Amino acid sequence: MPNSDLQISIYDLNTEEFIPDTQKYQLYGDYHGAPIAFEFILKESQWENIPAALRWFARYVNYPTMELIPEDPRRSLNLRVVR
Repeated sequence: MPNSDLQISIYDLNTEEFIPDTQKYQLYGDYHGAPIAFEFILKESQWENIPAALRWFARYVNYPTMELIPEDPRRSLNLRVVR
């Protein structure tokens, strides 16, 4: 993956307090049963870097079949997805 200014923060939703920032984008994943959040700011030209960055992370943590979802899995927060 080419070097970019893309920065992604990763949160373990079971152990870290995470409130989605409305000025950032979020995706969520399941890491062997533990919900995680990916939060990032990006320019339109960086959208193409997101899949490669998340695939790299999944391989890095030895979980290449990690699935991503757009909704926060913590249903108790009653958050809505804003696009």
